[in-house]
Amino acid sequence: MPHPQADRVRQVLRDGELPRITVVTPSFNYGCYLEACLDSILSQNYPNLELLILDGGSTDNTVEIIKKYEKHLSFWRSAPDAGQYSAIEEGLNRGSGEIMTWLNADDKFHPGAFEKVARIFSQHAEVEWLMGRPNSFDEAGRQKHVHSYLPLNSRAKYLSDEEFIQQEGVFWRRALWQRSGAFIDRELPLAADLELWARFFRSARLFSVDALIAGFRDHPLQKSKDKAGYTAEANRVLARERALFAREARPYSPPAPLPILLDGDKVIL
Repeated sequence: MPHPQADRVRQVLRDGELPRITVVTPSFNYGCYLEACLDSILSQNYPNLELLILDGGSTDNTVEIIKKYEKHLSFWRSAPDAGQYSAIEEGLNRGSGEIMTWLNADDKFHPGAFEKVARIFSQHAEVEWLMGRPNSFDEAGRQKHVHSYLPLNSRAKYLSDEEFIQQEGVFWRRALWQRSGAFIDRELPLAADLELWARFFRSARLFSVDALIAGFRDHPLQKSKDKAGYTAEANRVLARERALFAREARPYSPPAPLPILLDGDKVIL
């Protein structure tokens, strides 16, 4: 079903070609959530979307749902793999979009997210990666929580564990992905996103936009329920990065950028 944001996307297209956005969705036996996830992507009506689904050989109704949406997909496969982060890495490196992200099969984008992201990246070359305001959905997909403030991140704040980055809603340029090694650490089953952000921070500022881009679905099967395991992995990564930072002759450590504000079609930076 077309979304009202589609008219705005078409206007952006008339203003100039929209960048291709690559979205990778890893999946494994999350058929109960996958259709809502795909609807949140496709209802953006973004004209230059590259959507890849990497499924780990699900035995539920996942493949049936994927085939329902097959005509909208640039690539999909369903076969046993080395896990979520292996699938994400494969998808990101199969893709060709200038702008990249992933969204897990149980999470959702907010309406108009791609139009906002495309406008920011198109108008501001200095933005190499960005995040939206953190938020979550309940198990039924209803808005549950919106963070009371917009986190403003810097490398120093990240290494001090002062702020968190919600993976859902983070987008980045392919050039940054390639410059940072073009891989995801498969040895970190819980905190590989945190490790990727640490490498991004070595050479790029993270911008925050005061908008809802994507949210995570809070439900009992989430891997993130393992708080102790995540913390242990995160502490190892942060210790490594702090040691690297201390050894750098000229450490890259600019202050956190001011928030990006959206006023209609205007991007205020």
